[in-house]
Amino acid sequence: MPGSSLDIHKHIKFLIIVVSVLLVVTGGYLANSMGLVSLGKTRTITVKGTASSKIDNQVATFNVGVNVTKAVKTTAVKEMNDRMDNIISSVKNFGILEEDIKTTYISVYQQSNWDPTSQKSTLGDWIASSNIDIKLRDTSKADELSALLSSLETDNVYGPNFAVEDENVNDAEILAKAVANATEKAMVIAKANGKNLGSILSITEGYNAYDSNMYYSEGLGGGGAESMVPGTTDISKTVTVTFSLR
Repeated sequence: MPGSSLDIHKHIKFLIIVVSVLLVVTGGYLANSMGLVSLGKTRTITVKGTASSKIDNQVATFNVGVNVTKAVKTTAVKEMNDRMDNIISSVKNFGILEEDIKTTYISVYQQSNWDPTSQKSTLGDWIASSNIDIKLRDTSKADELSALLSSLETDNVYGPNFAVEDENVNDAEILAKAVANATEKAMVIAKANGKNLGSILSITEGYNAYDSNMYYSEGLGGGGAESMVPGTTDISKTVTVTFSLR
């Protein structure tokens, strides 16, 4: 009988070791795949939750540039200013507010030409450049503004770039969904560890992701050109939530 008692103790000791190893492995898997479980004095679980929502794009931005090359500096600068003034006046008449027009770049420099024969540089023409950003708040007029800019003395026109002006439109709603997503994950992990989910101890908002989608529709007339449709922007939010465990 003493021998049997010794065997039983050995088996119990072996089972304790196996169970301990399984808890470590399982806990590590759950921590890596869904969240972090702390089984210290204060038992907590930390998980990330995500949510997203589609919001209609509200504005369209254009970037317009003018480049002038002349032998005389003052002539280049004057023509650049005259052409840009005409562009700004035209878009204001179109209905763009002055507060939605912003100068983003001005450059005036003289070209330097390298002569490989004489091994010397000679100064050349003057180049004057200027760029402005234009914000269109009525996206239904993107086609019209694009056509207007193309008809003016512009050297480059980029846009429209459709975007969300007020990114906090559904901010609270998206955050609430992200917290709900974190709660669902936490409940799964808590149950797997034989625990009940307690109260929220902390919430930290993470990065926000924006993915703008612009679409085109087949135009009517005008040589069958395509017209622009503002589309939507996908706004995603992430939260890190720590819960207590019971």
